[in-house]
Amino acid sequence: MSLSPEKPRRCPECSQEFVATAGQISQCPGCGKNIIFHDEIGIVEYEKGEEELSQHADLDATDVPPPHPQQPSWPATTLRSLAASWHPHQVAIERFFINWWPAWLLSFTAEERKSLRKAIQGRFRITTLHDPRVAKWLAATGEPIPLQGLTSLSPPVARQLIESSDSLWLTGLLGFCETTARHLSFHRGRTLYLDGLRSLPDAIAQILVRHRGRGLSLDGLTTLPTSTADLLITYRGRLSLDGLRDLTPSLAALLAMHRGPSLSLNGITTLSTPIAEQLSSYHGDLYLGGITELTGILATIFRDFPGKIVLRHHEIRPRRRPSDEAIEKESIKPLITLGVVAGIIILALLAVLLTAMDAIGS
Repeated sequence: MSLSPEKPRRCPECSQEFVATAGQISQCPGCGKNIIFHDEIGIVEYEKGEEELSQHADLDATDVPPPHPQQPSWPATTLRSLAASWHPHQVAIERFFINWWPAWLLSFTAEERKSLRKAIQGRFRITTLHDPRVAKWLAATGEPIPLQGLTSLSPPVARQLIESSDSLWLTGLLGFCETTARHLSFHRGRTLYLDGLRSLPDAIAQILVRHRGRGLSLDGLTTLPTSTADLLITYRGRLSLDGLRDLTPSLAALLAMHRGPSLSLNGITTLSTPIAEQLSSYHGDLYLGGITELTGILATIFRDFPGKIVLRHHEIRPRRRPSDEAIEKESIKPLITLGVVAGIIILALLAVLLTAMDAIGS
């Protein structure tokens, strides 16, 4: 069988097909290599610049067709189709029973779980959250939830977020309805941060003061009406109002009636004598991070302050008064007496036991 000296051939380097004559140097239009084809099946020669000729097989790895992907069996295909068609119905069922559905049973896709893990790690901010299933999963992690980017919060989502045992950082919220506020008041975690609020309606304040967590932060408020302050002082947790820059004596007297363990007013940079006199009646810890030092008349006013005062660079601990030491000594006396009586009773029981043992032995 005779072979034609000129025919379509394939470059062994780049698999480019072109017409070349056997026995002559031909340049590949694809990679630019100089190649000599022979009319012997399986053998070609090629050269790279000034390198000596080398021989390669006419059929290289690039000429081998890729293996055909194995088609899944019909049972597997059927199961996948059923799972894909059932998933939307399962999501609807989970949303309907979201208050009772366990968080570990929520059916998220692999891509959704990957995104949720990234959110917990702080790799991106959550700016919208409408799915209560996601809120329930985030709250169940027990870790700080990065929700500073949220600008709105619906009641169903708030209902799930309050299950978090950590703080809720909702500093991006500019406002919310009374139903959402009612859900947030049931948060039993650490601090509820609502620093994005620039105003606080009395209806919302009346609900938030029932917050069951440890603290409430409203640092976005720059002014505080008397009616709102009258509601906030009934809050029994730690109250932060660092956004206030100025206080009146009447407002200071009202805030000093706060029932919680601490009051934060770090935005106050100057403290007049009338305001200091009103704040000195507060029974808890007072945070005045904008004040550098209490000197002169201010030091005298706060000399007997019962709580801790935290200033910009240091804190002032309450002094122990002689009357307190006397009360403490009086409270210890009954304990000492009880210990002595208990010792005497134990010794008497031991004596009776030894006497009984001697009687039995004799």
